[in-house]
Amino acid sequence: MYLRIFAVIWSAILMTSLLFAALISLLDLGPPRDTQILLEMEILRSHLQAFADTGGVDAAQSAWGQLQAAHPGITVVPDPTCSARVMVSDDMARCLALQAPTDPRSLLSRLEPMLMPLSIGALISAVLAAGLTRLLIRPLRRLGTAMGALARGSLQTRVSQDLVGLGSEMAQLGTAFDSAAARLQDLAENRRRLLHDLSHELRSPLARLGAAVGLLEKHPDRHGQMMAQMETDISRMDRMISELLTLSLLTNPEQQIERKTLDLMDILEPILSDASFEGEPRGISVRFSGEDRLPMTGDAELLHRAIENTLRNAIAYSPNHSEVEVAARDDGQALRIEIRDRGPGVAPEELSEMFSPFRRFASSEGTKGSGLGLAIAQRAVTAHDGAIEARLRDGGGLILRLRLPKA
Repeated sequence: MYLRIFAVIWSAILMTSLLFAALISLLDLGPPRDTQILLEMEILRSHLQAFADTGGVDAAQSAWGQLQAAHPGITVVPDPTCSARVMVSDDMARCLALQAPTDPRSLLSRLEPMLMPLSIGALISAVLAAGLTRLLIRPLRRLGTAMGALARGSLQTRVSQDLVGLGSEMAQLGTAFDSAAARLQDLAENRRRLLHDLSHELRSPLARLGAAVGLLEKHPDRHGQMMAQMETDISRMDRMISELLTLSLLTNPEQQIERKTLDLMDILEPILSDASFEGEPRGISVRFSGEDRLPMTGDAELLHRAIENTLRNAIAYSPNHSEVEVAARDDGQALRIEIRDRGPGVAPEELSEMFSPFRRFASSEGTKGSGLGLAIAQRAVTAHDGAIEARLRDGGGLILRLRLPKA
């Protein structure tokens, strides 16, 4: 590969030099020998003209007889028409023509004076081609090595630091490679973590189901109690699997959501009603402030899932006899939904992990749930070209902000 690239670069430089040399020769743009002859003829003409001015063309022709040996190839002959390009004349309108030697040179003979500069140019171009080849090959080899390491599973491989100083294009290529490698590493890590967390989440209900079956065999009289527990565990696993399928659907970059014109308030109102009913036994109230209409384009089912999961999360972590505030408005650029609670919140360094699947925090101990609600909400909002963020609330609690594009 090195030799092929070197040959291409050197050939391009060398062929360019030869092309310029051929054009100069064909157009006769002043090769050194022709320039010398023309200069010699002009000097000789001036000298002979001085003789012609004092003694006529006869004196000039006599002087030429003495000078002829010093100028081989040049001839001085009478010119009755006085039409020669280089000539000597007297007061009697007699003329002598100075003629250069005829030189029917071939292209090769025309190029002969350039052989030395061309040879030097070829050597310099070879050195330049070698340098350019090395400059191009080194980052390509580094990228090839990194691609091989990536293919073998070394997902932490990065190359951008090795390509610094090789030009903006190479730097951009290195940055793109690092971004792709980081994305692959994140996907692999998320898949590993998802499988680990899923197995952990399913192990508990499966263990309870196994224990319930064993108890039923020994104590058939506890049939009603065991069946209720088994139905609860089965319902939980069914809900978890449904949420995993939804999460997988939203994670697939090739999956296109079905967009229709809708009013976000038509989705929000029943969610608020259900949330108020769910929080009532614990004395949790839901207070809403917003606009009458919020038109947009999107998938109603996914938007319902995103808002419901976010609001239910706020109610689940709110203390008894507290208030959850919900605000929805059009700020002129996008539709914004803000949900505020007075729950325990999370540590500041944990905010960036709130939307990871199965992520549990110290403040969530004792709270039921699969840990997939906010992950689904985040991906559903992102699928609509929106964004969701979490912030700590002054005085305790969380603020969840959803931003969705307008219609």
